[in-house]
Amino acid sequence: MAVAVGSDDDTTPAGPSTSVNASAAPSSRQSTSSAPTSSSKAAGTSLSGLLLTPDEINSRMKTTMTVSNNESGSAPLANLTVTPSNCASAYAPATTTAYDGSGFTGIAVQGFRGPGNTVATSVIQAAAKFPDAAAAQAFLDQQFTAWGGCKFTQVTADYGDGTTAHRKFTAPGKSPGKDGDTLVLTGLESSAPGAPSCDRAMTIKSDVVVDVVVCKDGSDGQNAGGYGTGLAHAIQRNIS
Repeated sequence: MAVAVGSDDDTTPAGPSTSVNASAAPSSRQSTSSAPTSSSKAAGTSLSGLLLTPDEINSRMKTTMTVSNNESGSAPLANLTVTPSNCASAYAPATTTAYDGSGFTGIAVQGFRGPGNTVATSVIQAAAKFPDAAAAQAFLDQQFTAWGGCKFTQVTADYGDGTTAHRKFTAPGKSPGKDGDTLVLTGLESSAPGAPSCDRAMTIKSDVVVDVVVCKDGSDGQNAGGYGTGLAHAIQRNIS
């Protein structure tokens, strides 16, 4: 299945209506070189302010997305189980497999599901703070290696609420930017034309890792290509 690359700006492309705790809800805004050295102002609960608002996610996804508390909070996602477990980070942002023991000092995660509470159209956005820029870069490099180990691997995800999904990954890519490297990975439910697809992306700025995935069910004739990268860079621009 060919995956087209979508727009990477703030106007392009993020499930049931629920409230989000204050640590997970996006709030006010704070304003990629591959080896950033400065420390960001993002800390503690301010991480949630880096994430895009529900209205911004809806605008990017061109449909009504609803916040999913199951994929939201101020800690790595303990409800999500991925098999094989070494591919958890390739499948989704903010997994315990990736972050436990990584040295991160704070994280904000928010998930959205599409109409019908589906994960075929869904978004998970996260921002995680590390002790310094070198630690953030080291984490990103580790994830690039981990994603590469899941190339062409079929995985199954159990969301812990009765929802499951299946995905197979392409090889990951890495590209430099003025504020930090960006990783990208495509996940496909099947090779059939119009099948659901996901755009997994991770980038950094200073000591903050931006960790996202955007999935589209293909019903509008578009795959997810470029949507995750665009979202990651939009969050990256909120880091000062």
